[in-house]
Amino acid sequence: MDQEEKDEEDEKNEESTQSILQHMMQQNQQNSIIIPLTQSIIEAILGGEIQLHNMVPQEESEEEQSLRRHRYRLEDDEEPPSPKRLRFSPSEISYFFTLSSGEEFYYTEEDSKPTLINEWIEPNPIVRIIIGNLPIGIKNRLNYLAKFRFDEMEEQETDIEDEQGEIVSRYKPKQFDNVCMDVFSAYMREMKLRAAFRRLWALWKMYRLNKASCIDVDPITLSEPVNKVVLYEKHKKYVFDANSLATWIESKLLYQEYGFALPMYPCNPWTNVECTYLQMISIYYQLKAYGELRWGFITLKQHDFNKKMWATYHKSALTMRAIKTNLWALDNIESRDLLEDFILAMYDDLHVHISTHTITRFRLAIRHAPQSWYLDKWKALAFQHLEGEHFGQNRRSSILDAASQLIRKKEIFFKELVQAGIIQN
Repeated sequence: MDQEEKDEEDEKNEESTQSILQHMMQQNQQNSIIIPLTQSIIEAILGGEIQLHNMVPQEESEEEQSLRRHRYRLEDDEEPPSPKRLRFSPSEISYFFTLSSGEEFYYTEEDSKPTLINEWIEPNPIVRIIIGNLPIGIKNRLNYLAKFRFDEMEEQETDIEDEQGEIVSRYKPKQFDNVCMDVFSAYMREMKLRAAFRRLWALWKMYRLNKASCIDVDPITLSEPVNKVVLYEKHKKYVFDANSLATWIESKLLYQEYGFALPMYPCNPWTNVECTYLQMISIYYQLKAYGELRWGFITLKQHDFNKKMWATYHKSALTMRAIKTNLWALDNIESRDLLEDFILAMYDDLHVHISTHTITRFRLAIRHAPQSWYLDKWKALAFQHLEGEHFGQNRRSSILDAASQLIRKKEIFFKELVQAGIIQN
């Protein structure tokens, strides 16, 4: 009897509870009461501390969607990462392998790029894909090839799982014993083929340009060149005479202004554009075949056509050549004043009186007869004096002896100037 009474009480309690809930729901519908779910309410209901997370799914970026290579490296203090599911479906994955460094490579058919090594030259498709994805630049290529070491082992089987974690496919790529040797040998074959095709393309362009060229005229002499030096630039062909081109290059390298060396890099006389490294090599060996090389171009070749380094190592020689060229030409006021000051300094050092009339005669001679034999001897003495000062050598006694002999011959020189009508008697 006791059990029956307890069952009846439980039924009465359930009925009363349901009636109370129905009454509350009716009132809630009438009053439209909304109870917000806050952190504290959820913790009170669940009886523990939880953290609310953003339930909005985050969209994957385009870079992550297009990424087909996942890379990670193991640090010394880290444990090996747990195996992760592949982000591609079994139908999408073509090739997958792992290096001993821990780097994983996922390749699909879209990663296959055309290369010069085909399936007959390199039957392994993974190696062809690796060579096809070579980056641009020597530094980037070396870093890329450095990933493949000599201690690489064969690949292992890869399990592809579905969302529930069950294995749906087991993929084992084509094996190769040493990744490094296969990749490096394929890289060398690819580079050799590229070099051969570049050579073939260059010869074809030269053939087309030679076939379409007209009468050759040297831009420096404006006449047909005797010994032809051919220079190819983009889609044009230029022909020069070996002698005139060698002189042009030397004048650029030994260019000076008022006795100061200002070397200029050789350029194309037609376009005035500086020659490239390959063009300089071509010009050098063509001029060498004709025996038309000069000092400046020979020494520039010794420094690998680096003008800055060449000018640094030959600074003294360039300076002396600039002074000598400026002094011998006497084509500007600075060079004339330099020679006149040296002659007057020699008169003072030898304690020889010089009149104003004699100074005027020297000025007229320097202005109107700069290449006379008498002034050439004074130029040589002036250059010896400047050269001795530059290298720290004492040549005073020899210069004074030569200057005293020239002073004795001044009357002979003045008579020649009178006969030429440059000065009056």
